[in-house]
Amino acid sequence: MWNLYERWQRYHNVSLDLNEKQRCFKAFMDNARYIHQFNKRNNTSYKLGLNEFADLTIDEFMSTYTGLLE
Repeated sequence: MWNLYERWQRYHNVSLDLNEKQRCFKAFMDNARYIHQFNKRNNTSYKLGLNEFADLTIDEFMSTYTGLLE
């Protein structure tokens, strides 16, 4: 999973210090697992994938990109 994360970082040009990288890696793993499970069990016309937001938690995404204030 770490190799996938590092490839994802290079592809999306993400550069983090070690502490931030470890925190974001946890969110990345959770999101990658969710995507894998969703795609495996749902017979839908679409599939989920890793995008530029894959290392954010849902709370981080909502507060940063939707204007939602906690």
